[in-house]
Amino acid sequence: RPPGGLPQEFSETKASIVTRLFTNRRPVFIVAGLLIWGWWVAGLEPTIPTGDSGELTAAAYHLGVAHPPGYPLYTAVTHLQTLLPLGNIAFRANLASTWIMWLAIVMLAAVFRRWAVDLGWRGSAGGAAGVWGAFALTDRLQAHALEAEVYAFQIFWLAVVLWGIQRNRRGASG
Repeated sequence: RPPGGLPQEFSETKASIVTRLFTNRRPVFIVAGLLIWGWWVAGLEPTIPTGDSGELTAAAYHLGVAHPPGYPLYTAVTHLQTLLPLGNIAFRANLASTWIMWLAIVMLAAVFRRWAVDLGWRGSAGGAAGVWGAFALTDRLQAHALEAEVYAFQIFWLAVVLWGIQRNRRGASG
């Protein structure tokens, strides 16, 4: 075996991919992200909870207009989720919020990780994933991930904006 401990049949490219995968700590974040998503799905509302969820679910299913401002992009994205043959329509609409919130926290993890590197913080990947997981499981964030509401979508767009600012800042600085 070569010094890296990989078998000889690995080419240098494969070895560099494997080395990069395990040195940048992505597996820790992937596992943490999947655990968070699983936790959310386990606690997902099976029917329509209180608030605007019923109106938003009906608007998404029928491609109608919810109360002003109507949330057309949320309605269209949630409508796609309601077409899947999983449970009832309310469950599918609630699941759409779970997916949207999960994408938001994945983007926020990328932003937080980059900020930590920029600030020179050298913590363990497990600690960073733990902080990220604790953030994802806060009471309010989790509540918005478990029901058909626009808040998960709004948090997703906030994450997109923060990610764009962070990428633009990195591009301008070097």
